[in-house]
Amino acid sequence: MGYESMSEKRYLTIEEIQSRMLAMMKDIKRFAAENNLTFVLTGGSALGAVRHHDFIPWDDDADLGLPRDQYEFFVANYKPQVPDAELLFFNTKADWNYPYARVADTKTIADNEFRTVANGVFVDVFPIDHMADSTRMQKFEYVTQKMLDIARNLARKNQWQPDEPGLWWKKIISPVVRLAPASYYVQRENRRARKIDHKYRTSHTAGLLTVIGVNGMKEFGQAAWYNQIIWVDFADTQMPVMKNYHDYLTFLYKDYTQIPAEADRKHHWGMYYR
Repeated sequence: MGYESMSEKRYLTIEEIQSRMLAMMKDIKRFAAENNLTFVLTGGSALGAVRHHDFIPWDDDADLGLPRDQYEFFVANYKPQVPDAELLFFNTKADWNYPYARVADTKTIADNEFRTVANGVFVDVFPIDHMADSTRMQKFEYVTQKMLDIARNLARKNQWQPDEPGLWWKKIISPVVRLAPASYYVQRENRRARKIDHKYRTSHTAGLLTVIGVNGMKEFGQAAWYNQIIWVDFADTQMPVMKNYHDYLTFLYKDYTQIPAEADRKHHWGMYYR
């Protein structure tokens, strides 16, 4: 699905989406500077900053993280100053169905026929949590969190995707899982990640324990990666990435310098004006 107008909906172009994301990222940067917080771009946003000094040209979401204690301060105190933006988190939105925060544009909405996505153009804000150094314990933490995340996604599902992994058993457990709302699983995921971070506060392993997605256990890396940042040119401003971004991006993407073929350049969302 592209970004041109469909039916009566006015879809945003990728340039419009990225312009709105950049405005929100700049506002987060402002708040972080005013409150001595250290955030860092993660995932595809870090890749874009290093490889393109901007967003990846076809990317339509933005990701950043803060250490757990700073993240808790952020979600408790951040008030967007950029027009038409809001902070979404289960403390601010009772039916919020993600285990992390988003800063989102209130004038737009995501088009997703398979799951409920009650926000527009957004910047994801993740807690960076410490976890066990033991590979065995990391696998346990991942699998347990993954089960909660599957339940969360089933609870907010509108319809099945034809090629969905594990479709047969998801259909079996779905009626039981959906007895609770997605927000129930969101709070369990977040409480569990916070507890693990507290338990392993001095470990050498950290990452995005509330993000159980396509990267799987690759979200768990060296805590030292998050301890030192550098600022790089990003669009018309600067944004922070890990000083040791090479190891981080190689861990996530292998040869991150290679631009994928056009057929592999995936969009996540269609965004349209409300």
